[in-house]
Formats: sequence, C-alpha cells, structure tokens
Amino acid sequence: FFVISSMSYLDTMMNMSGAEQSGILATMSPVAAGSEGVGELVVPGDEFVDGSQVDEMSPPPIGELFVDPTCPESLAPWLLLLDANALFVIHMTGPDTSYRTMANPHGKIPTWIDADGSCMWESNAVMRYVCCKHHLDPQFYATDDLNLRTRTDMALDWCTTTLFPHLKQVVDPTGYERSDNTDLPTAKMYLDMDFKVLTDYFLKETQFIGGEFPNIADYAIGMQCLMLFATDYPFADKVRAYLYNIAENSENWNEVTGTLRDHCTAMQAEHRAFEIEAEMARRDELARRREEEDARYVAQAEEQRRIEEESWRRGLEEEKQRYHMEFSRRKEEDDRRYRAEWDRKVAMEEEERRSADRSFRNRLSGEAEKLESHVSRRQAEEERAWQEYRARRAMQEEELKVLEDAHAAWQAEKAASKTATTATKKSTTKKGVRKTKPR
Repeated sequence: FFVISSMSYLDTMMNMSGAEQSGILATMSPVAAGSEGVGELVVPGDEFVDGSQVDEMSPPPIGELFVDPTCPESLAPWLLLLDANALFVIHMTGPDTSYRTMANPHGKIPTWIDADGSCMWESNAVMRYVCCKHHLDPQFYATDDLNLRTRTDMALDWCTTTLFPHLKQVVDPTGYERSDNTDLPTAKMYLDMDFKVLTDYFLKETQFIGGEFPNIADYAIGMQCLMLFATDYPFADKVRAYLYNIAENSENWNEVTGTLRDHCTAMQAEHRAFEIEAEMARRDELARRREEEDARYVAQAEEQRRIEEESWRRGLEEEKQRYHMEFSRRKEEDDRRYRAEWDRKVAMEEEERRSADRSFRNRLSGEAEKLESHVSRRQAEEERAWQEYRARRAMQEEELKVLEDAHAAWQAEKAASKTATTATKKSTTKKGVRKTKPR
C-alpha cells in the first residue's frame, strides 16, 4: 500500500530518442542564470521565482536539487537548504513523472547537481556535501567540532542502518523487502527500542542531536518519523515532543512536509480502505474455507466413524482373543502357583516333620543320656550304699562275733559259775550255809 519514490534515470533514457536524451542531459548541467526548463529557483527570504526571472545581477544558485515531495529522504536536504537560506534550483518529481531528470546512474532521489557540475545522491551524503562545500551555518553540521560532527554522523548512519529498516517494516509490513520474517508486532517492538535509543542516548542531555538547534541528523530522523503518521503506531511522549520541537524550530517545516503529510493522510485512507477490502476478502475467504472445512469435516467425520467402527470391531475381536489368551495364561499361572504352593507346603510339612523328628530324636537322646546318667549315678550310689552296707555288715559281723565270743564267754562263765554255785550250794547245804542267789 506504500511506494517509495525511486525513479530510474536509466529506464527513462533507454525509452527516449537521441534528441530527447540530449535535452535531458542539457538540463543536468550546472545551473546558469536565465536557463529555462530546469525547475524553480529558490532565493533567500522564502521567495520562489522561476529561473528565467533571475537577472544577471543575482548571485548564481549553488546547485540543483531533484526531490519527490512524497519521499521523506528527499525532504531533509530540501529543508536544510531552505533553513540555511541558500539559493538553489529545485525540481519537483514524482513516481508518475515521465520527464525524469536524474543525473545519477541509479536514478535515485534526492539528487544534487552542484554548480561546479558535481552530481551526487543519497540524502545524508548530499546534506554533508552542501554543508561542507558551501559553508552553511555550523548549527546544521558542526565541521569544526569533531565530537558533535561525529555524533551527527553516527546518528545519520544509525537512522539509515537501524531506524529506517524497522520503520519501513511498520509502515509497509507487506511490501517492504527484508531478509527476515519479522512480523508487525515484533517490528513495532524493535521500533520502540530504537526510539528508546534516540531519547535515552542522542537526546539525553540536549533538546536536539545538534544541540540547541536541529541539525541535518534531526532533519533526517524527523522526516522518516513522519511516515509513521500513516499508521496506527503510538508515539512515545518524548518522541512526539522531539518532532514537535523540530517543527517549531524550523521556519520551513510546514512548507516542506505539507505534501508528505497529505500523502500520509491519503496513504492512511488508502491503507484503511485496503484493510477494509482485505478484511472483507479475508472474511469471504474464511467463509469459503469454513464451508470447505465443514464439508471436509463431515466427510472426515463419516470416514472417521467408519474407521472407528471397523477399528472398534477389530478391537473387540482382538480384545476377545486377548481375553481368552489372558484367561488361559492366568489359569496356567494359577495352576503353576497352586502347584508351587502345594509343593511348598508339602516341602514345609516334610521339613517340619523332619525337624520335629530331629527335635524328638535330640530330645530322646538327651533324655536317654539323662537316664543313663541317672542310672549310672544310682548305680554308683547303690554301689556306695552296698559298699557301706557290706562295711557295716562286716562291722556288725565283727561286733556279732565279739558278742558271740562274749556270749560264749559269758555262757562259759555262767556255766562255770553255775557249776561253782552248784558245788558251793551243795557244800553249804551240807554245812548249813544260806543259799545265795547267783549273779
């Protein structure tokens, strides 16, 4: 939805005759007073006059500038020359212009043809060249301050290499050629990061990159940021204030950017119309796809139902087979388990029986040993008792023998006493002696 004005000088020249090419080349010579057909001559004091109206006493223009008022790259050199009150000739071109007076081999704009015949393109190079060659005010490009000049060059290069690609991805997310696959939200995120670099680094201590007044870096960045007004990108407050300050400090800002602002408004309207058409086309496409998706879904559902039914039947049969196999396997496992359990119980009972038998044998052996010990002890006791008995018997027999011997002696003594008594009695009787009782 967006076109960057980039006119090809070579294409134009190839489509022209020799006389036409000579006429085109004649218009690209250094500007001379009174020349015709080379554009408008811009003089200090914001007075625009045609080149043919400049008399011989007027100072010669410093060069010619070819610009496209709808291209932000063209506007920065134009704004610089106007704010510097430089005398130059401007050629207004456009994307549909058939008479293209481009003097560079790429056919790019802006193109600057200096009064000495030098030709160059690229807006940053043109601005640097004009400031240095024609000694414009140092506020635009500090040629004597190395730090400020380096800061300005860094900002210009950063704008070209970093800010410009991310900005184009937001302005023209479908048409801008890029090597990556960055989507629009990601491009806006990158642009937010770029503007944070702008505000937190380049504008950290000063109102502009050039210091108190805007310079060529501010012009280049400001013109590029204007294209974002054709989108819904929300500017940060610091960035919006920065653009407002550039416009306030440039007397020719509205004049230079008027066509671009109108172009951005038209672009925004075209973009909205394109979005509406794209949305309607997208909705129609979605409706068509939805119908196709519904039909495909019905067919897929029917096919899926048939496949699921066949799969269910196969699964049921397989489940039945698995059930029988599982039943047989479990039955075999149960039989093996029961058999193993039975064998284990039989082995345990046999082991218990053997253990009880061994325990009984051990206990019986212990009892036998105890009995044998008891018998031995009893026998020893009986033997000792018998020995004691025999010893007592022997003593008793000896005592008995002693007693018998004493009894025999007593008997003998008694008999002898009896005999003596009898004899005595007899003698006493005879003599009249009283009988005495024997002892």
